[in-house]
Amino acid sequence: IWESLPKAMAALRRFQRRLRQRPTQLKPDPVELERGVIIERVLDCYVASEGRSYTKKMSMSCVHQRKAIKKRKGGQSAKERKFVVRAIAPQGGPDARTGDTSFGLSVRARRRRNKMFSSVDTVSGEVISAWGVLVGMYLHTKQMHIDTTQSAGTMVSTMHARRRSSIMMHKMQQALQATAGAVFDKALALMQELGSERRDMEHRMWHEGGALHLLFGSDPINTLTLLAAGARKLVASQPMVVKASAPCRIFGDTHGQLRDLLLLFHAFGAPEPGGDTDFVFNGDFVDRGRHQLELIGVLFAMKVLMPDKVWLVRGNHEDRAMNERYGFTKACLRLLGEAGLDVLASIQDVFDYLPMACVVEEMVLCLHGGLGSARWRLEELRQVKRPLTSDMLRKDEYHWLAEMLWSDPIEDDGKDSGQAVFGVHESPRGGKFNKFGWNVTKAFCARNGLGLVVRAHECKADGPGFDVMHENMLIRVFSARDYGEQHRNDGASLLVRRCDEEDSESGSAPEGGLISVRAQVLQSWRRFRTERPAANQACARQPPPPAAEGARQGRQLQQVAKPAREGLQPQRREPSLRRSRSRSPGSSGSSRSRSSSCGRA
Repeated sequence: IWESLPKAMAALRRFQRRLRQRPTQLKPDPVELERGVIIERVLDCYVASEGRSYTKKMSMSCVHQRKAIKKRKGGQSAKERKFVVRAIAPQGGPDARTGDTSFGLSVRARRRRNKMFSSVDTVSGEVISAWGVLVGMYLHTKQMHIDTTQSAGTMVSTMHARRRSSIMMHKMQQALQATAGAVFDKALALMQELGSERRDMEHRMWHEGGALHLLFGSDPINTLTLLAAGARKLVASQPMVVKASAPCRIFGDTHGQLRDLLLLFHAFGAPEPGGDTDFVFNGDFVDRGRHQLELIGVLFAMKVLMPDKVWLVRGNHEDRAMNERYGFTKACLRLLGEAGLDVLASIQDVFDYLPMACVVEEMVLCLHGGLGSARWRLEELRQVKRPLTSDMLRKDEYHWLAEMLWSDPIEDDGKDSGQAVFGVHESPRGGKFNKFGWNVTKAFCARNGLGLVVRAHECKADGPGFDVMHENMLIRVFSARDYGEQHRNDGASLLVRRCDEEDSESGSAPEGGLISVRAQVLQSWRRFRTERPAANQACARQPPPPAAEGARQGRQLQQVAKPAREGLQPQRREPSLRRSRSRSPGSSGSSRSRSSSCGRA
């Protein structure tokens, strides 16, 4: 009996693993069926220290819901009714569809509003929001008819733009394919090496001297400049609002943490040339992290190799002033010397041409910050001209674009602040930016025919890397785990896919089909050390396995790429690994914690 017990336990573990990998049937409610987007109630989690992944139910702490409405006896007072009228149609402008209650109000009135909005939320918030949604749906239907009549004129210019794009790609593909292919191959080799190590560490301990030469060869300056030039031409030829198709993986802030991005690739899937999965990176690629230059170079290489499958969306850190303040400029000088300023300028030129948003399957809007006061439409955003420099974003006429990079949503339960959850309010980031409530998101989605908004820009300590709010119409995703030296947050990405008929228990799907969104989480290294120190110590004592040589993942490149690949073989940096193994499990490396902007990215 004792001899057969280990075999029985192993069979039980295999059965449990197969059970976890079975696709769960989706049970959409009527609201999700009408919207066309389902947020799955389960998530995938990967533990790098153990090299295993598992599926678990989504914790309710990730979902923010408003309190139940309790109607007060006797209804509203005359003072409250008067205030609600001012909230619907404030003096100075007809902005009832946005819910901007601060427009046209004095300072004294704003203070009274914050005290009285609790009663407004419970009594009139639902009515105001329902009215705004109905008006928004009518405006969207009317705009669709206008777009149909104008499509004939825009079709010719679109055809010319596509023709210019195809000619440009044909001319530069021979010069860029070898370089981009070699860089991407080395990134895949590092990914395979990380997956085979069965040990975890903080991203700052991994290749502490930098992985620049491992990825870009002996001449990283010319390689990065060439990749930046190719990426700039590609993003400039694509529209301001790009379109992605499902299946699609959406990533939040990465902030130079290349190791976390490679682990997410290893756990849940990496880009493949010729594959059917799109990859959307939702801004903030640089600043603060250890491998900022390496990460942006890998993203540019993927964009050059897969221009119609990899989408880079602009964030608030794709900005010259932010790069100067938060470390990207110093990283270029530290790694490349004086020539780093030329590389920095070429990379920042790409930032000026990046799209501001991405729409997945015409239902899911991806943008970095938020909706702001939501006084804009997607059609207006598509007509913005580029380059869009940092100085232009600071002008009043482009303030609505800056709000897309900087604004934040108000959580439905109001835990993040003591202010009301309805309407538009001043942001703690500064008086020139706004925080928006659930009714603003609902009205904006109705006006633009959307079912979900995905944003990044915000990190929460000890959080799972994502949050669901605004009646399941807005998701926050953050991909850089253990961010800022004091947070113990997980890193996450989102998988967006079309639902098959057998996946859903409801046969009454909308005409366009159902879209499901599933969170995929990379567990925090610091939290794992705290919760399971013994297991982590045993894992740290294991010697690292040999590096995976030449990971290719079945990708066939042209003959012209072979000489470049030969000169970029991965090299293993043993001193840095030995130094990381010598750390004790109790030393988390957070003694040098510095102040950050309250978990904001």
